Amino acid sequence: MPSARRPARNAHAHDLSQVIQALHNIPWLKDIQEATLHKLAEASRRESYPSGSQVGYRGRECTHLMLVLQGTVLVGFHTVGGRRHVINLLGPGQFQSLIPLIDEGPQIHDSICKGDVRLLFIPRVVIVQALQEDPQ
Repeated sequence: MPSARRPARNAHAHDLSQVIQALHNIPWLKDIQEATLHKLAEASRRESYPSGSQVGYRGRECTHLMLVLQGTVLVGFHTVGGRRHVINLLGPGQFQSLIPLIDEGPQIHDSICKGDVRLLFIPRVVIVQALQEDPQ
């Protein structure tokens, strides 16, 4: 469970267009129907996290796709000795957890906010349903 988050809020009318635009920028969603994007956007939630918050935990069940709306997320793991090994930095428009989401496997990496971050979460069940209904 992500730590130190500010209260979640569903994307509403004004925010919906911003969420849809962010989803349009994901390569594997570029050809999806507008109605399907609306379903994904309406089911999403946006959350803000302060610097240092862990928002993804290696080995935990992957229940949502995470899209960075603002800020930077460090992706990596902790070594046996406790040192953090960063393998990627995610910025606005980049996402994490697609493979474990589709495979129904655990999260592959830890994710920690570098500075204040705004994230969009889309539930796995909604993504799977949308892709089955609109396989483009």
